[in-house]
Amino acid sequence: MSTKVTKNYLKCPSVNELEAHILYSDKYAITLYNVQKNGILTVVPDFKSLEDSHTTYIILRGSFIYNSGSEEVDLEEKDAIEIDNHTSYFFLESKDGGSVLAIENGTSTYVQNISEKIEEELKRNPDFDHKEVASSIDVIRLANLIVKYLPWTIDLDKLTKAALIRDIGKLEIDEKILNKPGKLTEQEFQIIKLHPEKSLKYMNGTFDDPVIREAVLEHHERLDGSGYPKGLKDTDISKEAKILMVADMYSALTNKRVYRHEKYTPEEAYEIIKNDCNKNKLDKDVVAALHKAIMDKEEN
Repeated sequence: MSTKVTKNYLKCPSVNELEAHILYSDKYAITLYNVQKNGILTVVPDFKSLEDSHTTYIILRGSFIYNSGSEEVDLEEKDAIEIDNHTSYFFLESKDGGSVLAIENGTSTYVQNISEKIEEELKRNPDFDHKEVASSIDVIRLANLIVKYLPWTIDLDKLTKAALIRDIGKLEIDEKILNKPGKLTEQEFQIIKLHPEKSLKYMNGTFDDPVIREAVLEHHERLDGSGYPKGLKDTDISKEAKILMVADMYSALTNKRVYRHEKYTPEEAYEIIKNDCNKNKLDKDVVAALHKAIMDKEEN
């Protein structure tokens, strides 16, 4: 099935009646998400490799735009989106504010709300649109996989939010620098290095949290102090940032970039990352967890 959009999915005469009976059970987790005006739910499924796992998202109130990166559909009250373990991600953008009911079976789905301030900035920057935000989905999924193999206590919701907006500060970087098809000059690289700090100004509302703030600010630091923007060392870097720096690096290596047309295989990317770990740039526990996560992805 992957993703299925159904118009007029909900046949009951009153959504008020359904909304009044929201509950949790052993078989289903039923959750109500309220989305502010111009807010976005970013849905990133993390299925447990069960072929019969699925989640249905029902529009209870308001109008939404469904965006899968390749398709857009207008949704109204009583319409629904059904997903299974073949779905990578999608966005639900609220036009005037609304409610979405998630009925989950055998899944753990991370749902985030992009703040209105970020949404307004994205609309003013057509070269940095939803597709650019969607590029964070790969990092989100990998970061959450890495956590599965770490003996650390990590708030997955906060880690996911940090992964989603970690590069939002690039909105303020000249696109000629961001899209330069070659090596940056030292001056250009100094400008790029400002983006983690620029990201902090967008951290209002649901993102205004010290754990998220540290992860966003520090995800380009390195354990030996060679990273940016502050040159922090091992014990001064948050655990969430240590996870994101590895997930971000792996994603960059295994995908094409404007400055590098070829992409590395998972094995090649891991070897590069392991080499940096041996140089005391990346956390050894996170890199070991990455290796297990890569094997997990390949098996599924």
